[in-house]
Amino acid sequence: MKKKFMFSLKSLSLSAGQIILLSVLVFPETPSEIIDELSLGELLAVELSSGSFLELDYKKSPVSMTIITSEMIKYSGARNISELLEIFVPGFQYMYNKWNGTLWGMRGVANDRHTKLIYLVNGHKMNAQARDGFQGEVVLGLLNDIERVEVLRGPAGVIYGSGAIAGIVNVVTKKTGNKNAQVNTGFTIPRGADIDVTLFGSPSDNQKISFSAGYRKSEGTGLHKSKIYGNPSWPCPGTPIPGGVPSDGSYGSTDGNMRASFGWQIDNFDLYVRATRQIENAGGWFTIDPWPELNNQSIDSTAGNRTVDGRIIEPDDSVWFSTESFGENQRQYISDNLSAEGSYNFTFNKNILKIKCGFDRNTTRIGTEQRAGYSAANSRSPGFIAETFGESRFTLSTMFLLKSVDKLQFAAGMEYRLDLIGKDMEGKNSREEIQGYKVVSDVNYQTLSLFSEGFFDITDKFGIDLGGRLDFHTRAFMANPKIALVFNPWYNHFFKLIYQTASNNGSADNYEYNRNHFDPETGDIRTDPSFERSRQKPNIYTDILPMVPSVEELHSLKPEKVRSIELTSTHTIGDLFTITPSAALGQVTNLFGWSQVLFRVINAGKYNYGNFDLDCKLETRFIVFGGNHTLQRPVFTESRSQDKYFIQPHYDKTSDSWYDTTYQGRYYPVSDGTYDTVKVNLVSDGITVDGKNFLNLSTNTTKFYLTVKPLPWIVFNTNLRLFWGLPGRKSLYDRDEKDGYNYLDIQNGSFSERLRGVPKKLNASLHFFLPEDITLSIFAYDILGVDRKSGKSGYDSFVINTIRWQQMANPEQKDIASTDQQSFGFTISKGF
Repeated sequence: MKKKFMFSLKSLSLSAGQIILLSVLVFPETPSEIIDELSLGELLAVELSSGSFLELDYKKSPVSMTIITSEMIKYSGARNISELLEIFVPGFQYMYNKWNGTLWGMRGVANDRHTKLIYLVNGHKMNAQARDGFQGEVVLGLLNDIERVEVLRGPAGVIYGSGAIAGIVNVVTKKTGNKNAQVNTGFTIPRGADIDVTLFGSPSDNQKISFSAGYRKSEGTGLHKSKIYGNPSWPCPGTPIPGGVPSDGSYGSTDGNMRASFGWQIDNFDLYVRATRQIENAGGWFTIDPWPELNNQSIDSTAGNRTVDGRIIEPDDSVWFSTESFGENQRQYISDNLSAEGSYNFTFNKNILKIKCGFDRNTTRIGTEQRAGYSAANSRSPGFIAETFGESRFTLSTMFLLKSVDKLQFAAGMEYRLDLIGKDMEGKNSREEIQGYKVVSDVNYQTLSLFSEGFFDITDKFGIDLGGRLDFHTRAFMANPKIALVFNPWYNHFFKLIYQTASNNGSADNYEYNRNHFDPETGDIRTDPSFERSRQKPNIYTDILPMVPSVEELHSLKPEKVRSIELTSTHTIGDLFTITPSAALGQVTNLFGWSQVLFRVINAGKYNYGNFDLDCKLETRFIVFGGNHTLQRPVFTESRSQDKYFIQPHYDKTSDSWYDTTYQGRYYPVSDGTYDTVKVNLVSDGITVDGKNFLNLSTNTTKFYLTVKPLPWIVFNTNLRLFWGLPGRKSLYDRDEKDGYNYLDIQNGSFSERLRGVPKKLNASLHFFLPEDITLSIFAYDILGVDRKSGKSGYDSFVINTIRWQQMANPEQKDIASTDQQSFGFTISKGF
């Protein structure tokens, strides 16, 4: 009976996810035998918990959602959450920034920190307030403990509070399973291995216990194998190299990612504890340093000749003499997180009172990876900490859900959050291992949130959802309303019109004095001129820090805000095919952005975006086929007219000889107090130049995935992602290409150029279900991604499939890196 139901149920598809999952979203403890008996109509009426405080069924939930099931995760072979989301979520893209790591973008929003989306685990918010948002799990991997991933596309400030301006990602972990234990062991070629163990137990009829632990280590694509194309922003070869230059490290390598978790459910009480460590090595995004042993020293004739990419070079080579990186290409981004949340539900007369209490502890570090060639005494030692800081967070919330009134659900509640920012788990807050030289200010933030939501069934086919949230943060006040209309004119056809907003307060790195403002010698706020790398000998690429702003100016930052109106609908045809179109128009104001001139975050201007998703899915007994296309671009936006002007002291070499004349023209403090005006336009520099296409998001993305089950013991899966270029960068790239720089035609132009400039990310896998509950899975990743030279251009047509683009915060950051190299892997899993 169970197998028969499984095949028939998969034909009842909703593009938001497999419809069987709708029952699990609210009743994870419901026996499968009961779920098996549900008809299609009953399945459509199963309550859905995501995206609302209320217990609404799918047809009434006013959200635009993607659900990724554990089966989809397993068959896709996604190596981390970033790749998983990019495979299945319409419009989602990830990119890199060598100074911050892997970054996410969706719904017209992409920035240099993970503060524009909210990342949750079992509904518990993981975003940090110090600086980097939810950085800690973007490339963690170890996905075998996940039951499903719920993704809300678009602003969701009413439900999830500060930070949900582009959407939310909620990872729901497994609470129980068909077996008492599951062990997964995986290997990748080249150079990677992981092990993941999940245990389940039921000490009594009203208790459930789960434990999961995993470890992953990888040497990545290989040392110097991937290449940097385009015009590398820093360190910069002096002249164009059409064939690209080797990267300094190995992309995708990690010294060891770890995850451990414990869950306990007893009656109405639920406890979940999670600990993770993520290490992301950044060397694969930096150009190679031919003389790494001379770190922090001048390159001279004593260095000797070296071979780079098959070419012998000398120390005074005009291209390579400027690639000294001061050890920055040894950067590794380390995140340690510990979180715990307990909840209890009181139920009376159909109504529910929910109480939650949470605790988080965090360490964020920039450490040092030790690689071949960096063993000299003047290189950074293994384990050297360039930056470390952290925070502690305490959260208490309560909510009352009214369900006893016919045709009405209403929820109201409050949340208090205390953030103790500064010290990491070891009690450190320091830069360059100098005690007193802080990365962020030691500061405490408090946030009090009041929220409510109600849904009223006006008729059997028409309902209205109203909600609102007020957030009182130490540095900001945020108010976000929501209104949605839900219309169900025919069976299996639903229309939703949604207006909602979201805000985001700045981090402590934005609002308070940070590493760029403290004096390394005294720990006080600096008053004298300074180089960015105060302990290193400067060169022509070294930034000179501008004057320190007043604390009042830092505190005057306004919260960033997104307003969105969206029309979405879901249509299921013949219980086999589902199509979900969605059209949204949004406005982003006061987006936080990094200004390289001012060396701090400021409010950008405003821009509008349009987003259109078309998501389709076909499910039969033997085949599951899904596809989606997203068009996202700025609309009604004039970027070049949004200049802002700041007063900065001007250096006059005749009155202050402390600086070398090489640095003439920069803006920074000087002794004579003369001033100049500097222009800043973050909308044009980091969002859109032409007002028609984004700089950091591919305007058009197309995705497909296919699962074939020809026999009960074998499954074939493949997925393909197409990024139709970066037309927003065309004007910038065209200028560089005239000088000989090579961007692999990714900027697009004519139709033929567009076809050549489409990075294609193709994965495939085979899964064999063997006796004794053993599963063997074989994976091929980035099958079309081969970085090799050919012809006059220095590359062949496959290279385009390897590249990832650097997130651009200013026009100089135009690197593209060939990170997505072809690789293979396999896993063996065993149930007990």
